[in-house]
Parts: sequence; C-alpha cells; structure tokens
Amino acid sequence: PAGDEATPWHRLSGYVSSVAGRLSDGARGSHVSGHPPPGRDSAATREMAGVAAEAQAARLSDATSGRHSHCHPGLLLKMLGPRLSARDVVCVDTGDITLWASISLRLTRRSVVLSSERLGTMGYGLCAGIAASIERGGDARAIVIVGDGGFQMTLNELGTAIQHGCRLLLLVIDNGLLGRVEHGFKNAKGCEITGCDWVALARAYGADGMHVARDSEIEAALDAGLSAKGVFVLAARCDPALRAEMAKTSDGIMPPWLEPPGNHVESG
Repeated sequence: PAGDEATPWHRLSGYVSSVAGRLSDGARGSHVSGHPPPGRDSAATREMAGVAAEAQAARLSDATSGRHSHCHPGLLLKMLGPRLSARDVVCVDTGDITLWASISLRLTRRSVVLSSERLGTMGYGLCAGIAASIERGGDARAIVIVGDGGFQMTLNELGTAIQHGCRLLLLVIDNGLLGRVEHGFKNAKGCEITGCDWVALARAYGADGMHVARDSEIEAALDAGLSAKGVFVLAARCDPALRAEMAKTSDGIMPPWLEPPGNHVESG
C-alpha cells in the first residue's frame, strides 16, 4: 500500500453465486455480509443461470452460423491412423466419437484398441489411457479419443496422469453437444453442453496442448501432440450439426450366434 494507507482484506466463503452476487452489490455501494446459501429460486441463482444460458446459446449460434471455423473429426482421425505404431494404445470413449473412430480411424500396425464396448461408459477413455500408459511405460503412448461430454465426466483424472508421468495424447472433439443423443434419437432434449478452454485447463494441470479449428491445422497439431513426452490435449472444434452415421448389423454379414435384438428402439 502507498503511504500509511492500508488495503482492507476480507475472507468470503459460501456458494459461488451468493458470493458473486454480494460482491456485485458491494461494488454498487451495498454492504457485503454473510448470507445463507441461495435458494433454488433466488435472484442470484436465476441471474447466474441466465448468464450461463446466454453464453451457451451464443456458442452454439457462432458454431452454426459460420462465425467460427471447424475441423472435421473424420479427417482428424484419418490423419491420425498412419502415425500410430504397435506400441501405441488407442482408447476410445463413448458417444458420437465412438462412431467417428469406427468409420474414420484405420490402424494397420497392430495398435491395441481399448473401449468400454456395450457398457457405454462415458469418461472411460481418459481412465483407460492412464492405465495403458502406466502398464506399457517407456516411450509407449496412449491416444485418448473423447468428446467434450465424455471428457467432462473424468477430466479431474488429468491430475492422476500428471502425477504418474503418463504419456497421453487426448483428442477432445468439441462440438458442444451430447452428439449421440442429439443425433441418435428423435426429439431429444437437453443435449447442449457448456465446455471450457481445454488447452488452458491442460496447462493449469501442468500439461500442454493446441487448439485446432481448421482442417489445415490438423497436421501440425498431431505432430506436436505425438512428439510430446507428457500429457498433451489437442482440442478440436467441430461442427455440432455434423453427425456420424451408425451402421446397422444388417448392413454386414450377421454371424449365426448373434441374434437380432428383440426390442427395436426408434431412432433418428
């Protein structure tokens, strides 16, 4: 502080929406004091919910109006395949990204693939990648292919990956949606999701990363991610209107031991 003037300090605790609201009141001249947690219908809670809703609406509007550029997830995975070796372990999460990996990722060098199969466990990919990296050790890489929805299920495990010195490349396909629900079912509601700056998050944990918003940026980002010795997040902004088509069992040859499902679920 300058001269004899001292800056007053106050410690505040409580719900974020409550503290933020009281700080805002204080900036306008109101007295800041302790308050109980706001109720579900409090003014502060409604204001914070409104701000979040507006931010998400703007994000989706930008994505669909062309104000933001996108990269194609299929091209990203197509370019990834030839760069992988037999030492690499590919960990595929659950969601629309599962379909993109199945139709776009071609592996020709005996890379191991881990997925949760019929369990449909969102958030599985990062956890599998950590286990694979620790098990393989050395210069082996784990490649985690995950959507922004699945990533947010277990992203706290970035701390575990850093703690154990894992070598991970995370491809976060960010389209602001729970895509498999949005595109796979009729009249699905509540599929829009809010994310964050995934690269900034990675760096906050002590990792590194790159943003990809155009197809022309894919090659450099893959090269950087695959050469990284620790955890690297490649955050790919993708078009939320783009869907991966699901192949039907009847499109191929059905083995005699696999019977068609008895209950048909109508999908889009």
